[in-house]
Amino acid sequence: MPDTAALWLGSLAMGVGSTIGHLMLLKAYEHAKPATISPFLYSQIPFAVFSGWLLYGHMPDHWAVLGMVAIAVGGALSAWLSVRESR
Repeated sequence: MPDTAALWLGSLAMGVGSTIGHLMLLKAYEHAKPATISPFLYSQIPFAVFSGWLLYGHMPDHWAVLGMVAIAVGGALSAWLSVRESR
């Protein structure tokens, strides 16, 4: 549990920011295909790492970084295959 006001405010700010971001994502899905939007979702990874470092002083270990890279590569390959199939 957060034990200082700064940690509580940081947690609240992350919650509000996440809520607004997800509402914007829902609006985006109303206007575009999921294959068009999904590559932009991977921008969450560096923002989550930065927020974790800034607010909590936490940096991911090498296994977490490897997982993030695997997720990003999988998403890039999926987007590439979707574009390739649409041609």
